[in-house]
Amino acid sequence: MSRILIVEDDQKIAISLAARLRSVGHETCVAYDGVGGVMAAAKEKPDLIIMDINMPAGNGITAAERIRSLGSNAGVPIIFITASSDPEHRQLAEAAGASAFIAKPFQSEEVVRTVEVLLQSTPTM
Repeated sequence: MSRILIVEDDQKIAISLAARLRSVGHETCVAYDGVGGVMAAAKEKPDLIIMDINMPAGNGITAAERIRSLGSNAGVPIIFITASSDPEHRQLAEAAGASAFIAKPFQSEEVVRTVEVLLQSTPTM
């Protein structure tokens, strides 16, 4: 079982993603803004992070950069999700170490498939 941190300011999306990932055997924890995401990553030591880009209290890109700076989270895959179609967001997410990028609206199955692929390709520490 893998531990997945979901950082998403839309509570309905966060709860839905957490429930879907738990239904396929993952443990989940949720943060609702960038600052909370950084704190949760430090505390929970997730195997993978799903991060929204546009959030209050620290956007997802800044939060990902901070998470990457935490030694124990440096190699954790990060899936960025966003409703923004701004190509600059994608470039910034890639520069912050994005492992994948999913546009909203999305199907939960797309997220589950992406999670499974990334977890299978990530070496265990």
